[in-house]
Formats: sequence, structure tokens, C-alpha cells
Amino acid sequence: MLAFVLLSFGQANDQKFDQQFALYPDVNTSPVVTQAEADSGKVKALGKVYRGPDEEQVSLDNGVVRFVCDLSGKVVEFQNRTTKASFASGISSPIIMLNEQIYDFSKADFGLRQIGAQGVLTSKPFDWRPLEGQTGTWPPRGMGLKFTYAHNEIQGLFIERIFEMYDREPSVRQKIVIRNGSTFPVALNQVSGSSAWPELWLKDLRMNLVLRPGRVLELPDQWVTLGGSGTEAGNGFRAKSRSMLQPWRGLKTEVAPSESITLDQAKMFKKGGTQVLLLPATVAVNWSSPTQADYDLVASFIKTTKEAKLIPGCIIDLQSIPAEEKDRTGEKNNAVCWLSFAGTHWRQNVMLTWKRMGFEYVQLKGELPTECTRPGHEHQGAAQSEFENREVIRQFVANGLSLGVVIEHPEVNAFGPNNWL
Repeated sequence: MLAFVLLSFGQANDQKFDQQFALYPDVNTSPVVTQAEADSGKVKALGKVYRGPDEEQVSLDNGVVRFVCDLSGKVVEFQNRTTKASFASGISSPIIMLNEQIYDFSKADFGLRQIGAQGVLTSKPFDWRPLEGQTGTWPPRGMGLKFTYAHNEIQGLFIERIFEMYDREPSVRQKIVIRNGSTFPVALNQVSGSSAWPELWLKDLRMNLVLRPGRVLELPDQWVTLGGSGTEAGNGFRAKSRSMLQPWRGLKTEVAPSESITLDQAKMFKKGGTQVLLLPATVAVNWSSPTQADYDLVASFIKTTKEAKLIPGCIIDLQSIPAEEKDRTGEKNNAVCWLSFAGTHWRQNVMLTWKRMGFEYVQLKGELPTECTRPGHEHQGAAQSEFENREVIRQFVANGLSLGVVIEHPEVNAFGPNNWL
């Protein structure tokens, strides 16, 4: 579910936005750092906001790459600092439709009034609690540029276009945030854009998603990585970037032979390089409504795993969620809709169960819910049910990570690239 929050966003008067950047250093003072130097850690590559390089322009620069835009938020250039190769065309301009009115960010006059341009610190989407043995700052530090626009007719409706850059990483993240601080509901009818933003499943989808007063919606973001030759290195990251932005990814997992594993067996897994030991999926536990017998069943496994200095985990088959046919997205064997009664009950209770039992890693397998055609669920229509299910999954994973429970699924990324899904 999308969260409701209180907004305190004051409407600014028209102003000269270049004054917002008057005290930032000139971009020409930024040092050049090769990718090899940045990866080695011998030379710092710090993402900062700068003035220039030309009048009415601002930049994000970390020494490895430079991202330039004008004071209206229009992208000018994305450049590799070492080779000077650029790839501005890969930064897509989003198109959104609000109340049947199209707003195209690639156009100079796109129907919104700009009220802000500022440098901002990058923010964590959740407070991650590191697992045992994991250290370092998460996510890597960096800075961003935020351009804020007000709707010309609906007072209190704001749209933010944000670009972010992280230390040492040759990438830029773009995201759009819609804040409905008005007293009226607003319909998000459509989202589209070129290149890989937004994701394919959202392109040209007529959602008619209702943003009620006080609602904040962050659309799926775009990540662009710049290679040394000036070509986009896919909409994803290098392996090092993934490990920096998602340090819980790539943990070596193994499935225990049974819940009754001995300490000697567990230590053998540890000796072989295993980091996470998984309770077999065949062990029957009622995760959403556990009994004392369920706690007793896994207690020895948790104790033995931790004594061997392994991370205790479990495998959950999504098909095993207790549900009636009306709770599924379609046919009786389809995935359980996470906004149905059964789906809501399951996701609201399993997190507490995992924490109380001592699990720090959960591996989900099976089909994730997408479009749902069932009546009676908390959808605002079938057209946007897929979007709503993905939002619930995004929040579910974030809640887990903030509690120190890593939740993995082959189709889910907790933090860039292709944020969430």
C-alpha cells in the first residue's frame, strides 16, 4: 500500500534559481579520477554539486563521471571524465498524465511551473541494519539535484524530478516524485518515457491511479551507467556497484540437510565458504500464524546456525501462502494477490515471525502477483492492480531490510538498478 504522510511543502515565489548554487564550487575544480583508481580505493571519487560549466548550468560530478543540466532540469550532458565521451541521450525525459493532462518533461513549456532548484544529499529509502560480519557505509555517500514544479491549477500539487550520483560509481539515478498536498484527489492516468525508463510493464499503461490528498508517490526510477567509450553500460550496474548499493546481495547460500543439522555439519558449511544456511522449504511452518510447536521446530536450527557463525535463513514458497481461490489473482493456481485478505494477513504477520524466530535472511520462490482481476481486493481497478502489487512488494522488502531481514526473490531488487522490480 502507498503510505499517507503529512506534507509541509511551502509554495515558493518565482526566483532566480542560479542563486541557489552561488556558493557551490565551480565544476572545473573537480579532480579527474579514473574508474580503476576509484575501484581501488586509493583515490577518492566524491559525488558533489557544482556550478557550471556554463552559465545557467549545474553539475553532479564525482571525478569519474559528470552529469550536467540547466536550471530548469533539462539534461545537457553525461560525460566520462577520463575519456570525455558523453551519452546525454540515454537520460530519458518522463511523460506523465495527470487528470487527463499530459506533462512532457522534454519540452520547455510542459504545463508545470518551476518553483525550486537545489542541491540535496542522497537519502536512504530505508535504514538498513547490517547483518553480522557486514560493515561499511550504506548506501555510498553522494549528492543530488532536485527540481520542483507546481501544478498551475491545483494548488498544493507538486512534482519533483531528482537526479542522484554516488561516490565512485559511473552512474546517475533519475526519479520522479508526485506529492498531492492539495485538498482534492488527483488521477495519475499514464506514465511513459523513452529508453528504459520507466520499466516496460509501466510504459503507456493507463492506470487511473488515484492520489488522494496527502499521498506521496515515487515512480519507478531510471539508472544510467556510463562506460569508458561513452556508451550506456545497460540499465544495470557493474558487479561492484551492485555490491556497494546492495551489500546483502551475493551472499553465498546453502540449504541445510534438515532442521536437525548438527554443529559439526554447520561448521563444514562455514568452512566451505557458505554465509547463509537455509532451513529447507519442506519443513512445515505456519509462518503467518505460528504455534509454539513451530517455534520449537526451528529453535535448534537457529541456535546451531548462529553457533557456527552462519546467517540463519529460510526458503518460502509463495504458492504455499494459505489462501482461498478468491484471494488469488486469477485461476486457482495463480499467485496470491498481496492486497487480498489472505495476502494482507500473510505479509503483515510473517515479518514478526521471522524476527522472533531469529531468521535474518528469507529466500522467496514462486510467482509474484501481478495484474489481479478478482473483485473485492483493495484495487482501484484492474488496470493498475499490477502497479499496486509491486508497490506492496517494494514496501515489504524495505520493511524487512530496515529490521535486518534480507528478503530475496529473483525478480526483486531492493535498491537500484531497476529499483524494486
